[in-house]
Amino acid sequence: MIPSMFRLQAESWEATTLAHVSNAILVVHRFISALVTEACPDPQVRAQLWSFLLEKLMPRYEAAMAHARFLLGVELNGPAVTCNPEFDVLLRTAQKKRIARGLEGAVVEIPAGVRGARRGVYVHMEDLEGRAKEQKDDTCARIHDVVKSYYQVVRSRFVDNICVQAVDHYLLSGEGSPLRVFTSGLIGDMTAEQLEAIAGEDAASRNERVMLKERVVLLSKAMQVLRG
Repeated sequence: MIPSMFRLQAESWEATTLAHVSNAILVVHRFISALVTEACPDPQVRAQLWSFLLEKLMPRYEAAMAHARFLLGVELNGPAVTCNPEFDVLLRTAQKKRIARGLEGAVVEIPAGVRGARRGVYVHMEDLEGRAKEQKDDTCARIHDVVKSYYQVVRSRFVDNICVQAVDHYLLSGEGSPLRVFTSGLIGDMTAEQLEAIAGEDAASRNERVMLKERVVLLSKAMQVLRG
């Protein structure tokens, strides 16, 4: 029952998680776009370079989303398992609070000045035994305590994993992050056609260069004639 109840409590995790990782991808993508715009002001060259970079970036964005879905699958579809000692602390605290709430109607307050008694809040032994027996047999309440404690532990674990793995490792600091695209080997990964498309001359510039070379040759011949 516990995994089923936990999944009901965590049914909003998928939409929230995928939206968060998508926002992180958007921030990284905008940063890379601004970086390319700053480093490459020529719009034609930038368009060619950006087309090449997208082929490198998209698989890395998809890897981050895929890992987020993997973490969701582990937590939502797997067994209810944790080795975190905080679970026991939370469970005992939840049980104590539930027992205390069940005894609120049996509390007796002894004011100061009563002979033979210390001032404080007490519970009759008969009431304590009766309420404790009732709560011991309350299976639903005990399951609720377990699910609530487990949810708190897993939520903390899951949020940390999304932050450290899906966002930081896959999008920022890991070897396969989008920011690692800009390495010395980037140009080496380009084909001759891609290099020509990105850094080569356009048709108008190439024709003008050929024409100027021809004019230089003609002028050189004219100079030789004049000197001769």
